[in-house]
Amino acid sequence: MPRLNCRCGCSGAARTGRSIWISRSCSDLLYQTVLREASRPEDLTGYLDRDTLMALWPELHLPRGVRRAWEDHHSVLRAAAALPA
Repeated sequence: MPRLNCRCGCSGAARTGRSIWISRSCSDLLYQTVLREASRPEDLTGYLDRDTLMALWPELHLPRGVRRAWEDHHSVLRAAAALPA
């Protein structure tokens, strides 16, 4: 598998066809960036995975408005944030 250069320096990212496999240490950074900066629905569906988003949600550092908008639209994320760490 070809490796991707990750800005955080981890060696856990690899591309297989159109899929990107990324280590957990980098996935929070990727998800935070996509959630803050996506401008098209394809940006979201192309990079985000539902189960991974739910697992990372409580740990993501997001602007309050971004977090609120996502939790207002997806109540399952609000529930995930309320679970004990």
